[in-house]
Amino acid sequence: MKISYVLAISLFTLSSCVSVTPTFDEALMKHVEALNNDIDKIDAAVSAVYEDKTPFSKVEGIYVDAVSNVRSAIYIAEGRATYLRNRVSGRPAQIIHKALLICQEALMTQLAAHRKAPFNVETASTFATKEACSVPKLFEARLK
Repeated sequence: MKISYVLAISLFTLSSCVSVTPTFDEALMKHVEALNNDIDKIDAAVSAVYEDKTPFSKVEGIYVDAVSNVRSAIYIAEGRATYLRNRVSGRPAQIIHKALLICQEALMTQLAAHRKAPFNVETASTFATKEACSVPKLFEARLK
């Protein structure tokens, strides 16, 4: 009788500790991938499409899409981090949320600088937006 009781408690404990990472979120990944594609489009326009410095007006629509995608991704990630706050899988969810906030900050800094003055390849390379926004994509892809 004692062995079956211990076995039942052990199985219950193991079943509650199965997940230590948040589940992969397809909607979040869709927004993060779209964001990274928008950043690639901005980088391509700055480096190859225009001969001289690229004015903000030429890529403003791409920036709007990128900001929309990062805000949507943050909204989804924040909801997941809040839901998992008191669980073991809550910490990785918080890390992804924080990475998206850093990405948003980098994107908004680049957007503000580009709005003030046209960009060329050298100017664009001083911002780490592409690198900052590839981190949440990598983190979320690892959850698959």
